[in-house]
Amino acid sequence: MKKPVFYTETAYCLSLIILGLSTALMAYGDFGISTVVAPSYVLYLFVSKFWPFFSFGIAQYVVQIAIVVLLIIILKKAKSYFLMSFIAGIIHNTALDISMLFIALLPNNIYLRIGLFILGVILACASLALIFVSYLPPMSYEMFSKELAKKFKKPVHKMVNLYNLGSLIVAVALSLIFFGKLKGVGIGTLICAFSYGYIIRFFQNIYNKLFEFTDKFKFRKFFEESEEK
Repeated sequence: MKKPVFYTETAYCLSLIILGLSTALMAYGDFGISTVVAPSYVLYLFVSKFWPFFSFGIAQYVVQIAIVVLLIIILKKAKSYFLMSFIAGIIHNTALDISMLFIALLPNNIYLRIGLFILGVILACASLALIFVSYLPPMSYEMFSKELAKKFKKPVHKMVNLYNLGSLIVAVALSLIFFGKLKGVGIGTLICAFSYGYIIRFFQNIYNKLFEFTDKFKFRKFFEESEEK
């Protein structure tokens, strides 16, 4: 039986929207957020106390810009697709801020928090597994690990692990500096760190069994060439 076609561009946009929702759900759970977004979440918690307009999405932009600048300094050059990565950031951060508005309306119920945190972890892994099928530019976090892996000729997964560790250290440091205690980092962060890989692979296997992924538009070569320049 022929599998239904799932266009990679649709998968890309859908995954970023779902990822924004999942991040908001984990933030509502308040058990700690994933290591990747932990620094921006701690920054958001602190700055928003003084500037209410400073949303989680804005904090994400600040951190993403810092990551791109750091990457340019390390590589000693800029690539055109670095700017393209902000396409992903716009979709994700907009979905995140909209989701945070709705999450703020929910009651502070421990059982609801546990349930939605678990749902957030599952949705995050489902969306990340979906974004991996796309050729479109990843967000700055993934791009940073990918570029450093090429520069230092190391496996990508090792650079991802190093980035996650560095991100966790930065989040803990910011939390202690801003609040004098851990905020935004907790047992949930450890759950994310140790479970993401397994759950993402689980969803990847399901997607490959259910769908035939193909490009709707013929932009893959353009993005691949931009990445190599």
